[in-house]
Amino acid sequence: ERQQSQEGDQQRFQFDGPEGDVAAAAAGSPAHRPVRVPINKDVHEATSFANFHECVTTHLALNLSVDFSRKVLSGSALAHVRVKRNAVSEVIFDTAKLTVTEVHIADRHGGAKRPASFSLGSAHDAYGRPLRVVLPEDLRASGTELQVEIIYETAPGDECTAVQWLPPEQTAGKLHPYLFTQCQSTHCRSMVPCQDAPAVKVTYEANVTVPSPLVALMSAVGTGSETAGSHTTYSFIQKVPISAYLIALAAGNLESRDIGPRTRVWAEPSVVELAAYEFADTEMFVSTAEKLCGDYVWGRYDLLMLPPSFPYGGMENPCLTFVTPTLLAGDRSLSNVIAHEVAHSWTGNLVTNATWADFWLNEGFTVFIERRLIRKIFGEPTAALKQRAGWANLLRAVEHFGADHPFTRLHIPMENVDPDDCFSNVSYEKGCAFVSYLEDLVGGPDQFEPFLQAYLYRFQYGTVSHDQLRHFFEQYFADQGVSRDTLDEVDWDHWVHDPGMPDFEPKLDTRLIDAVQKCATEWIDYGKADSQLDQGWTSDQKLVLVETLLEAVVEHGVVFSLEVLDRIDQRYGFSATRNSEILFKWCLFMLRTGDTRKLDLVARFLSEQGRMKFVRPLYRQLLTSGEAARAVAQSTFALNRPQYHAIAQKMVARDLANAGLEPSSSSSSSVASGTSH
Repeated sequence: ERQQSQEGDQQRFQFDGPEGDVAAAAAGSPAHRPVRVPINKDVHEATSFANFHECVTTHLALNLSVDFSRKVLSGSALAHVRVKRNAVSEVIFDTAKLTVTEVHIADRHGGAKRPASFSLGSAHDAYGRPLRVVLPEDLRASGTELQVEIIYETAPGDECTAVQWLPPEQTAGKLHPYLFTQCQSTHCRSMVPCQDAPAVKVTYEANVTVPSPLVALMSAVGTGSETAGSHTTYSFIQKVPISAYLIALAAGNLESRDIGPRTRVWAEPSVVELAAYEFADTEMFVSTAEKLCGDYVWGRYDLLMLPPSFPYGGMENPCLTFVTPTLLAGDRSLSNVIAHEVAHSWTGNLVTNATWADFWLNEGFTVFIERRLIRKIFGEPTAALKQRAGWANLLRAVEHFGADHPFTRLHIPMENVDPDDCFSNVSYEKGCAFVSYLEDLVGGPDQFEPFLQAYLYRFQYGTVSHDQLRHFFEQYFADQGVSRDTLDEVDWDHWVHDPGMPDFEPKLDTRLIDAVQKCATEWIDYGKADSQLDQGWTSDQKLVLVETLLEAVVEHGVVFSLEVLDRIDQRYGFSATRNSEILFKWCLFMLRTGDTRKLDLVARFLSEQGRMKFVRPLYRQLLTSGEAARAVAQSTFALNRPQYHAIAQKMVARDLANAGLEPSSSSSSSVASGTSH
């Protein structure tokens, strides 16, 4: 089937560069089946050692055993490789702290395996080490297909940055251990030897053995399980080509609830019903997205609610989105995160940034589609509230880096850069602003939404660069009759390469925002607000209120007395809210005003979850809010470091070190020691 797919690829896709058939893409096709799209010859991935222009992986077969006692994954990765150039002497994989014991090579049919010579190159702090496998003389011709079997074991515990191992006491049930992975951006290589570049898209299958009664899940469709003695082996297949960062694994005491015809939520038994309620609208998002973006090609859209240490709001792993329990607000008010992850099924997963330097192509388009879904389902005023909150996050990100910093560019130079350091709200919100600007330029949704479908059809199953986007955009709208003068108004170099805030802010329906602004003005000017202004407010309006007050402090130096802060908290109950977004902004707001009376609330919030969107800004703010707050930052991190994901540990430790504090030391602060996990 894979060979037929490759042959069909040549007939269906004549798009090996920016000169693709725009008319065919605009016409679309009712037939959707996974195909292989050639990697554009000018793609260079600075974060990968892989020689994918010479030898490229097309399929992975994983056989892994989960050892909770040693905290390692062990087994084999069988890579199906195609040689692309004559006389290539080696195939190079990315690894990070893997112990490789054997490598074997066989022809494409998996015939007699022969031992292969291999070596591990010098280690890079962020990118790991290249695994160089020597090809036999008879398997070096262009077009040769072969199989490379790598026997290996991951580094134990947190040394394997893709995997977080949780002891029973850090789970909801307290009875069984748990593991989950987070491979974006360059962490898959610490779990699987692979060509860990987004340009390399592979299908994969896997057998994963875990202790019974634990359940294993992956970013693939389950095909069955078999129990032998005290262990169960689960099998999976992913027939749609994906980049390595989308390979995902979780294992724990899990149950599921169906919430739609193709949607299911997984979680620990004690919280699965809460998750099923919170995410009940998932099918509505998927079906609405199909109308906007085209067919959903992944089969299942399931959700796994992870333990609190998951470092992100969500991760768009195909067939199995990972989500944080910080979304459990009780009123579905944080469902926009699900809209975002659903949108990734097209922008990110189906059409992927060709390099990490163009990460904004994944996230900017996804935020744009997320907001469009919210607009179509909940109305334009609600989408405008989300847009307003997102713009505020962009302001904070640019403020943090500095307006001239290269990390505030859309296209980020990645040479010797750790992606964990540079990815921020800039890629999301500035990227969305650019896409919104393009839509506005060509006339609005009626003109742009058909382009969006054509763009997704044109690049589906493959990758895209900003240059390819530009060429396709200009050719598509020229064919639609948009004048050359209009298309020339887009300053692509400025948008893509210049740092700082964008010149264009997406237009908003301000009906709900105006009410929030009026209320915020009264709090700022008079220290109180008319009770008629905020009756029946949604969580989104309350969030925008806190953000507006925070902006008044940061941008305009507004001072709030402790008495006014207490009135605001009594009015809206911010300190007791279950909405994590509001609580985060409220904690940040209090610290920015100089109010350190509730350091215990901040420490408790930092101890209850490890989501980097919340954790890093709060630690940074603590570090600049006086000696008492600095002590709380140091002691809270020392207490909670073991429960944070390895990525979060690394980033927060770096923030503390940059502030002159020893990350690993613990203080005797009663505030931190009194918090619970």
